[in-house]
Order: sequence, then structure tokens, then C-alpha cells
Amino acid sequence: MPAAGACWRTYVVYAALVLGVSAPKTVHAGANVWTSGGPYDGGVMALGIDPTNPSMLYAGTDAGVFKSTDRGTTWTAASSGLSSPEVNAIAIDPTNRATLYAGTYYGDKSTDGGANWGQTNAGTSSVQMTALVIDPRASTTVYAATEFAGVLKSTNGGGAWRSMNSGLTNTNLHALVITCPPLQLSTPGRTSVAVYSRAPMVRVAGSR
Repeated sequence: MPAAGACWRTYVVYAALVLGVSAPKTVHAGANVWTSGGPYDGGVMALGIDPTNPSMLYAGTDAGVFKSTDRGTTWTAASSGLSSPEVNAIAIDPTNRATLYAGTYYGDKSTDGGANWGQTNAGTSSVQMTALVIDPRASTTVYAATEFAGVLKSTNGGGAWRSMNSGLTNTNLHALVITCPPLQLSTPGRTSVAVYSRAPMVRVAGSR
């Protein structure tokens, strides 16, 4: 029992599972029990939760983007205009929940909650994005991990990208995290980006 004056806090955990090409599932943990919640139209590669509304979820799949407004109970396709059906990453702007980024072969952005998408491909032509993170202090700054192109950075909301691979010995990357405040390894006052590849290796860089 919680102490007097305290309250119970409930956490919902979501995990993406691929159970065969035709039956991928997003599952969430209830009372220590995992239950299936879809979507079922493609292998689920990434999940994103609206930072201001935990009932709203986005799933990146090999059949596009799907959206749920009821904690994953039901899903609808949200892929209009998407440049590629394979979506390996989803990022939601922490200051504007209607702005989304999708990690595809070109990079895509939506400014209306996934209803419509457009390419953000300046500098990213035919580059598979595998992970996306947004700077929490400057939401127009976006980092993308890629297969064989290292890390890309945009400072204008995906309008243009540039590589930031100095010191990387492996440009085949599959995870990207951002810390704020920065790690001690970076310059004080700057955002840190930790890059993980399958080696595994970790690289930490201060933003520039």
C-alpha cells in the first residue's frame, strides 16, 4: 500500500513485436501481463508516444505509419504522402505534438499529426534513417542515425541536413540518444548525442 498522502502511479509499457510478416503486434503491459493491440498491417519497427497525451501513439512499420488515439486499442493508417512505406523511426516534436518525423529512405515530416507527410531530403537522398532524436531545448534541431551514412543533423526542422561523423569508425548506426543537460564528456552548455552501432561502440559528441 502507498504511504498516507501518497497515490498509486500506473505505468503502461509498450513494445513492438514482429510475429511474422502478416501479424506484427504492439503489446502493452497491464498488471504484469502483455496484451496485443496491433497494428496488424506491417512489421512494427518504431513507436512514439505523444509527450502531452499518453493515449496517442504512433507506430512506424514496414507498411507506413499508424496512429492510435486510445492507447493502442485501435489503429488507423497515417501515411498519406510518405516517401517510403518502410519506417524505422518516429520522433515527435516535444514543443509541438503535431510535428512528427519519420525515419525512411529519404526522411519525412508531418506538421498535422501524421495526416500528411512530405520529404525532408535535402542532403539525405537514398539514405536509410534508423533512429531519430530531437533536441529538447531547440526542437528544430534533429539528429538522424543512418545505415552507412553515420549521423545527420538538421537545425531547421529537417529542411536541410549535414553529416557529423568526425571520429566515427563505423557509420552503420542503429540507435541514437540525446541527453540534456549534457554529459561530462561534452562542452558545458551543449547538447550531447550518444551514438550506438551494432559493434557495439559508443560515441559521444557535443552539438556544434
